[in-house]
This record gives sequence, structure tokens and C-alpha cells, in this order.
Amino acid sequence: TGLRTTTAGSPEGDVYVWWWGIDRSPEDLRITCDALPEQRPVVSPDNEWVAYAVQTASDGLDVVASPIPYGDAELGEDDVETACGEGLERITIAGGPGDQTWPTWVPATGSLVYSGSSAPGEPADLYLVQDPLSAERTTGRLTDTAADESQPAAVSLSTRDGGSASVIALRTTAFRPDGSLGFLVCQQWNSCDEGEYGEVIDGYAGFPGASVQGSEPAWMPYAAESTAIDAAVLDVAFTSTTGDEAGDVWVGSWYVGVDAASGASVVRYSDQDRAVAEPGVSASHPSWDSLWDGESTQSADLLVTGADGDGNVDDAHVPDFTERRAVQADEWFYSDGSNALDERQPAYSGDGERLAFSTDVEVPCLDGEIYDCGPGGPRVRAIGVSDWRGDGTQVLAYDRAPHDLDVDPVWSPDSSTIAFVRYSQRGEEDRATSAAPDGYQPGRVMLLDVATGDVTPLLPDGGVDGADDGITSQRDPAFSPDGSTIALTLSRDPWAGAPQELGVVLVDVATLAAAPLTVLPPTDCPLSVLCQPRPVTGRHPTWSPDGTRLALADVTVAQPVGTALRFDGRGALTVLDLPGWDGAAPRVPVAVADLHLLTRAASAGETDVGAVDPALRTLSDPGEPAWSPDGTAIAFSAALAGRDAARDVWTVAPDGSTLRRVTNDRTNQTDPAWQGSLRHDLGVTLAADQPALAVGQSTTLRVGIASSGPGDAPASSVTVVVPDSLTVTDPGTCTPSAAVGWDCAVPALAVGSSYEVALTVRRAAAGDSIVAATLPPGDAVAGNDSVTLTIATPAGGTADLVVSVALGSPVAVPGATVPVLWRGGQAGTATITVRNAGTAPAVDVAVATTWPADLLLSGNPGTSACTSTSGSCALGTIAPGTEVVLTAAVAAVGPVPPAAPTERSEPAPAVGPVEPPVSVSVGAVATTATPQDAANDSATAAVELRLAQLRITHDVARPGNPVVAMGQYFPPGAQVDLVWSRGVTTIPGPYTVREDGTLVATVPVIADGLLADRDLAAVPATGEPTSWGDARSRLLVISTTVAAPHFLFRS
Repeated sequence: TGLRTTTAGSPEGDVYVWWWGIDRSPEDLRITCDALPEQRPVVSPDNEWVAYAVQTASDGLDVVASPIPYGDAELGEDDVETACGEGLERITIAGGPGDQTWPTWVPATGSLVYSGSSAPGEPADLYLVQDPLSAERTTGRLTDTAADESQPAAVSLSTRDGGSASVIALRTTAFRPDGSLGFLVCQQWNSCDEGEYGEVIDGYAGFPGASVQGSEPAWMPYAAESTAIDAAVLDVAFTSTTGDEAGDVWVGSWYVGVDAASGASVVRYSDQDRAVAEPGVSASHPSWDSLWDGESTQSADLLVTGADGDGNVDDAHVPDFTERRAVQADEWFYSDGSNALDERQPAYSGDGERLAFSTDVEVPCLDGEIYDCGPGGPRVRAIGVSDWRGDGTQVLAYDRAPHDLDVDPVWSPDSSTIAFVRYSQRGEEDRATSAAPDGYQPGRVMLLDVATGDVTPLLPDGGVDGADDGITSQRDPAFSPDGSTIALTLSRDPWAGAPQELGVVLVDVATLAAAPLTVLPPTDCPLSVLCQPRPVTGRHPTWSPDGTRLALADVTVAQPVGTALRFDGRGALTVLDLPGWDGAAPRVPVAVADLHLLTRAASAGETDVGAVDPALRTLSDPGEPAWSPDGTAIAFSAALAGRDAARDVWTVAPDGSTLRRVTNDRTNQTDPAWQGSLRHDLGVTLAADQPALAVGQSTTLRVGIASSGPGDAPASSVTVVVPDSLTVTDPGTCTPSAAVGWDCAVPALAVGSSYEVALTVRRAAAGDSIVAATLPPGDAVAGNDSVTLTIATPAGGTADLVVSVALGSPVAVPGATVPVLWRGGQAGTATITVRNAGTAPAVDVAVATTWPADLLLSGNPGTSACTSTSGSCALGTIAPGTEVVLTAAVAAVGPVPPAAPTERSEPAPAVGPVEPPVSVSVGAVATTATPQDAANDSATAAVELRLAQLRITHDVARPGNPVVAMGQYFPPGAQVDLVWSRGVTTIPGPYTVREDGTLVATVPVIADGLLADRDLAAVPATGEPTSWGDARSRLLVISTTVAAPHFLFRS
């Protein structure tokens, strides 16, 4: 009887029994048929029940059991309906809260052991259930420690006295933080209840150098009478990430017996080696298929869960990890017709536009070869590339032997080079090693020139000082942010067993000088001891964007003396500080200042990096860290503690906070890689609201700029070049270019966003006009950076009436911005021009004028309706390129002269303040029955009206005394006479008006016997035109004081 879970019938997975008997072919018999996730099924010793873990609620997994209903009956449709119709009986053996999972039956007793936790992902302990299928079942605790103890596997063996004993292999973090194998033993003289298994025994006690990370143990099956527990060497298959973060399956041997003196159980390590291993390809969940028939020599097949040869590369959108999609999936076909491509280990180029990955390829048949090549032959691995979207997929053309295994590609920051790990076929003279794939030499980091395809080793044949290159494995290359240095990990691989980690080294790409990362001995190291700097070992280094830190998985540092660990970061992520390192890598050690744990609680002598998220403690075996381009997050893969080995991708801040889950499904999600800053791509479009313009017509040009990615576009500009046949009347936000055209600013644009620039143009000349819009060079796609648009002249043409109004002044006035007229003075001119700037005649043209009331008009006799008053005049038809001009004499309405003064008028009339000038406007609008551009068919013009004014400094004067006269707002330069309206004017002038329109004069009052009021008037001098209206001021002349005659005093 065999078991498996599969998603063939449900995406969440169902349990099937793989059952066969004599004269019967194996068949899959379905045990579950629901939407609940099920995992880890095991068959009871009597082959009648299946125990498995099922997630029935959000609080975790439960251990349940279902019967195998088929027995020896023939399999039929009704049996399938039993599982998928009415459903099979399900007994809950262990329920939540928390995860209760990984059941295993103890063959000798029929009891069941499982791992249980108080909450999903929390560290687990082992529990033992006696009589698990009965209502009177009892549950006891086998372990109760702070360590995570899970994934039990039980075996029962005979003893020499005919009894039986049981051994439980398990995964525990008690002896190394990333987990290793431990054992619980119940001797034959015990009943094997909860208190009789003792404490967990370290599987590598006495052999610390052999210790490897281990999980998912599975016992090789044995014949019941062949092995006695007091003298047994047992074989265990297990999964280990030592030497390969993807996971390999190992097989180890342990002696299980009894200490003769104390009677205590003994478990002693004997041997181990990889059994199923391919770098970067997951192999896990080992199990055994017994082929023993009870008579011939016993044998067994090792079964593993591995990559199905169809690994895909997916991506998800940052920062919310949505829009997940397959970038590389089933895109090519092998020549044998299959399409099960296996793409792994993606890496983005420095510019973020390309993707490299390791993919399987056929071995080509050369020189008549017919074996181990071509369709149906073995597949090897090569470096494939595509753009970041997954388009243009191909295997790179580069130097490689047919059987090379090329994995783990990484790009240099300038995207010119790919570093990768190569496993070359081993020759007869080459020594086999445990870490390399079967038949291959240890891995070696190579440099691939993307442009030429040339491949060279990063390190020369001599490797690194102190390392024998023949047995030294190089892996996990990582370029520094400036591309000058590659960090990688080294190990010395024996012919069997675990590799010896040599540490992380930094290799200068230019000089090939290599320097190890080391931790200096503590300052309190005794002088009597030779304390040496110790290398930093770890996996998969990744650089911070500023090049000052490294993040690694499984970091260890030995004590200055001996083999004990000073820093143990196995089963965790660690951040290293590299203070003072200037980027050079000479052959001297590079000192590491601080090591900070991210994904588990610090032990003695260790430090957490910061506010470490407690949820990180629930993750198992984090690995493959990748630092984000902005430095704010580290992506990595990990599984939930206590769950099965399916890994997901997570992110965490470099200080250990802000844990986020990127993926969440039942398949392995590994090898995270961040897409760096992508080159942006801006495209430009050009359109006009009116694509054809007659002369004088206007339209709006619309320049569209769109950001199509792959990266956000920074602020930029677009240059618009307009030909002379078009005039830009409104540039909008654009400014004249220093070279040619108009420069229009474009803001920063996110991917998928756009921006529009608008300019208004008017046709100045007929013919086709070509407008061009151009973006600056340097974005991702050059073909959409410029565009042209032709604006034609419509067939037959259109009319375009252009109206202008011009006013003229008879006197030049310095500093005036508009023409000036004086009230009551000379007339100026008004000119109204109606021009047809189009290409077609304008018929039934009329012009309507608006004249202010302050103006007196004298127009053309034929157009008096619009030049003598406000009104409309018919102008008839105006041919293209011709015009009609209307003129009028325009005078400002003058002031009304006051009544002549009367004799002895008293008091004198009051004189008000000086009146300032006022401005009035003249307007004209043209219309036509012909379609035309109405943008310029009206116009206005302003004129300033001034009133000449005269003031006398005194209101009353006596004969014989002078007065001062002051004038304002007179025509500059005019000649003025000052004349009394009564009496004698002795000095009339002329007086010249100043440039600012003022004059000042002293005028005598002659004793001419005339008293009472008189006016002083400012009039044009003889021969001067009448340039202003009436301007005067009034004065009261009174008599002088008279003394008594002298004859009155004669005697």
C-alpha cells in the first residue's frame, strides 16, 4: 500500500491510496474529495486506516484518520462515489488551535505520534496518542522544550529476547538552530507511553563536524526478524539544505543500541551522504518503497518529491505583490515533442529590462552519438534570457560544453556580464565529491560576456589561497552595486558527507584578488592563546544598494580557538556591516564589524538587528535573500515552522521589522529577485483640433506624451517645431527654444500615465504646414520619440476677415500710450480696416461700429451710417487679399463757455478742481455670409480726451497789482495768448506750453477804471490752430483805498 497527496482532483490536494495486490496492477484509490488542504498521509500498520493532516479551519491543521474502504474488492465507480459522494468516515485524532500535523504510526503499539503547536507556525512539540482510533484515546506529551521538534517518523524493531522496541526520528532545533535530526528511543522493556521515550538524543553527538541541516526523516523498511534494537544500524533518508538551499535528499546510518553499563539508550552517528541532489532543484519528502517479498534478499526503493521538470518563473507587482503572472512557462518545445521546460533562479539585468535564468536543454548529439543525447536523453542546464516581460526567450549563445550544468545566473550592474555557477563533467582522473551532481566536478563561478559569448572563470585554477581547487566548490555569486566586486561562498567538498564551509570571499573583478570576510577576535582574547580572525561562513550573499552591508543565510563564525561557534546564524538571515571597506578586494581579510540576526531570537553573544517582527520566529530555514534596489526590504524564501516543506517568498525590512508574505500556495516558491530601476519609455503623439486651416484660421495643437514603462519616467520636455506658415498665438506652458521651436515642460510620469501640451497656431500663409514634436533621446525605445503632423490648406479656401481700428492725434504728446484729443480742439482721424486674409471671397460683408458719446464724427459720405454715428455699414464682397478702409474725422466734444461776467458781480464764480483726462474706446466688428475664422473679426482702439484748464492764483485783485495764471493739460508746445475779457491786456503773450502740458505766466491788472468781474482767457496765439476748447478763469477787480484831500486842512 502506498500513499500520496495530489492536486489532480482538487487544487487544494486530496489523499489517494496507491494500492495493489497479487495479480493486480497498482491503482490510485481516493480517500478524500473536498476543498480542504490535506497533507502528510500515513497508512496504519494494519493497512486499514490513513492518518493525515487537514486544515479544517483558519486556526491551523488537525490530525484525522479515514478508513481505506476498498479492501480486496474490485475497484469500481461506486467506490469513487463513496469518497466524492457520501464521503468517508473521518475521525479527528488531534485538533486545534494551532497546527497538529505530521502523523506517524508506531508499528509495535499501534499508537500515533504527531507534532503539535499552540498556533500556526509556532515551534512544535511531539505528542503520543494511545488507541488513536477509539473514543477512549489518550494523548501524552513526548517533548516539552523551547526548541521546535516536529516531523516525527517511527519504526519498531525486534529485540533479541523476542520483544520489540520503537525509535522515533524527528527534526529538532535543539542542537542547531536551522534544525537537525534527533531521536527518541523506547526500549523493549517499556510500554512506550509518553514518559518512556526519554529526552531527544542528538543524532550527531560526538561528531559535530558531520552535523548537517536535516528534516523530514524516513526510515528504511526492515524485515521484522532481521534487526535487533540492541545491535542495530538503521538507515534514515532525510531532506537537507546543507550545500543546496533548494534541498537535497540524504541517506544516513545510525547505530541504535543500549549502553551496557547504564542501560540507557544510545544513538550514534555512523555515515551519511547525498542520495538525490541537483543544484538549485528541490528534492524533499523522502519515503521508501519496500520490495521485500518475505523470502529473497530484502531491498527498497527510495522515493522523493522533486521538481517536476516544469518550474516556472513568475513575477508580482511591487509594492502590493499583486498581478502575479508567469513570465517563463512552457514557451519552447523539445525535439521529442515535450514542453516541460524547467526555468529557475531568475535574475534581472542592471537596467531591469532583461531576465536571465537557468533552464534545462537537450544534450546535442555530436559525431554520430546515439546515447545520452537528443530526444529522450538527459537534459542539462544552460543560461536563458528574455526581456523582463518574458518575451524574446532564448538560450544565450555562449561557450559551453554539451553536458555542462550552468545555474544561478546574476547580472553585473551595467548588464554587460553574467556571473553563474558551472558544473562540468568529471573525467576519469577527476575525484568525485559529495556536493557535486553525480558525474560532475564541483561548481565554479564563471563570467559570461553577454555581447561576445566568451566565458572565463572568475578565479584561476589556483582558486583561493589555502584551498585545493580540485575539491573546492564555488557558488552563490553576487555583484557589488558598483560592479567591481563579486561576493561568493566557498566550501571544500569531500568524496562523501557534508562539505566543509570555507567562508564568504570578495573577489575583485579586475584583478581577481580574493579576500575572505572575517570577524576579528574579541578584545579580551587571552594573550596566552593564539587568537585568529575567523572566516564568516554563510549562503547566498546579497549586497545592500550602498555596498556597505551584506545579507546572508545560515551565517556562522567560529570561536577564536577551537570549533565551537561564536556566532550561530544557521536557520536565520543575518545582516553584516562592512565598515571602512572601500570597495577594493586585495588579498587581505575584510573585517566584519557587526552581525545582526533577522529571523529568530538572538542567543548568547548574538544581537538582533532591531525591532524584529515576532512573526519571523515562525519561519523555518529562511534562505536566498535578495536586497531591494531602494534598500528598504530583503526578499527571501522560507516555510512555516511545523508545516510541510513548501516554501513561499517573504519580505522583511533590514532591521527585521515589517514582515510581508509575497506568495501563498502549496508549491515551492523560491529564488526571489528584484527588478531594479527600469529605463523609462516615453512616446509622443501630435494632433490638431482642426487638421486643415485656411489663411487666418486658428487651431489648437495637442502634443500627447505617454509613459509605457517599464520604469517611471522622470521630468522631461518635448520640443515642438512650428513652420513659418503657422504663427503661434498662444504657446500655453511652452517657451521659445534656445535652438529652434518651442520647449514644453513634461512632469514626471508613472507607468501608464500621460500628459498633454497645447499650443494655439494661426495660418499665416497657404500650403501644407509640417509640425514636429520631439522628445529627448535616451529612453528605452527610440522609435516613438518623434512625430510629425501635416496641417493642410482646405480645398476651395475660406474667408478670414481681419478688422483693425486705428486712431490718430493732431498733436504729438510725449509719453502718451494712446492717441490724445483735446475737448473743443482739432479733430483727429479714425481708420477702420476690414481685410480678407483668407483664400475665398467674403460676401455680404458688414461692419458695425461703436463710437463713444464724447466724440464728434465726420465720416465718409457713403458710410455715414457707421462713420458718423454708431451703426452698421454694408461693404459688399471683399476679395481674398483685399481690404476696405473706412475713415472719419474725430473730435472731442468741447466745454461750454460760461456766460460773460456782469458788472459788479459778486461774489466771483467758484472754480472747481482740475479735471483729469479720460479714456474712451472705438470698436468695430465685421461679419460675412461666407464661413470664416471669427477669431480676429473685431477690434477696438482707445483715445485719451484732455480738457485744457486755466487757473488764477487769486480770486480778487486791485488795479495795478499782477496775478499769476497757471494752465494744465494744454497741447505740449502750443503758443498761448492770455487775454482779459474786459479792460486792457498789456502783455498777452504768446506763452509756450511746456512738454508736460502746463504753463505759468504773470499777468498785470491795469488801473483802467474798470472794476468788477473779468475773465482771463487762454486762446491760441495769432496764426495757431484751435487745438483746445474754451479755457478761462474769473477775477474780481476792486478799488484801491483813497486818503483825505490835503486842502481840507488849510487855514
